Amino acid sequence: MDSTTNYETGDYEYKLFISTNSLNKIIFNTNTDYDEIPNNITLRTNSSNSVYKINYSLDSYCKLNNLCNNNLSLEISYDKFGEIEEIKNPVK
Repeated sequence: MDSTTNYETGDYEYKLFISTNSLNKIIFNTNTDYDEIPNNITLRTNSSNSVYKINYSLDSYCKLNNLCNNNLSLEISYDKFGEIEEIKNPVK
């Protein structure tokens, strides 16, 4: 973990690093040995410790795997805690 920030609202923000090598192992079950700048994942929790936002900054992963030219960023936001039992795969 890189850092933790506690806000007056009771929210917390956790900044994490993950290497492209680790992502390739998790996603593709492939061993790579890139010397790189790590990718960043930021989690934001509310005062109830529920994660309501995840930001992925996967620039290194994207470039080293030839998936983009410059950067890849994703943001996922959650609400309706306790109301949704399952998130179904929309691709199927």
